[in-house]
Amino acid sequence: MDRARTDWIRIVRTLVIAIFAVAVVLALSPLTPSSPQRGTAAARWTPMSPVSVTFQQATGGTATGTLLAFNDFHGNIDPPTGSSGVVNGTPAGGVEYLAYWVKQLRAQALLTTPHVYTVAAGDNIGATPLVSAAFHDEPTIEELNAMGVDLSSVGNHEFDEGVTELYRMQFGGCHPTDGCQDGDGFAGADFPYLAANVTDKVTKLPILLPLTIRL
Repeated sequence: MDRARTDWIRIVRTLVIAIFAVAVVLALSPLTPSSPQRGTAAARWTPMSPVSVTFQQATGGTATGTLLAFNDFHGNIDPPTGSSGVVNGTPAGGVEYLAYWVKQLRAQALLTTPHVYTVAAGDNIGATPLVSAAFHDEPTIEELNAMGVDLSSVGNHEFDEGVTELYRMQFGGCHPTDGCQDGDGFAGADFPYLAANVTDKVTKLPILLPLTIRL
């Protein structure tokens, strides 16, 4: 399958899941209150509107899972210097150190459950050292791919260069100004970025997947 077709499939899949998620929320949270008071305007639903959902008690089996989570990586591919590179007095940091322990903990967890996921809570990119920033944070995304990250939420720094550049981080492609500086292209993140509460001004839909389901 060629690259262009693959990119279109990923984009269409993102839009379909986003539309489905909004439809579910709409079904659970009516646009208007059931009994609005006379003379008051009905509350307008937005993706930030509170939703209350009640589920019946589960009657089936249960599953055990493990989440390996980190946040604020900020493109620290090389070990940081100074106090930022020390944990309890021990030199640490950098993607090699992080990847080593993620893979060690993943292997341990897989001994007890097949449901082991590596997740990031945002700020993987943005405000990064030169080794990542000089290449528009492409190296950071590629290192997270190699680490086996399963999904990540967006943080505020994911938007440092705008939504269009965040799309490029997700779906790949050369930088619009500098191109592909290292000559081998950029395929984007293998993992989905989730953005449940960030919506497009025109469509009102989430700009990226609002959720994902892993079985």
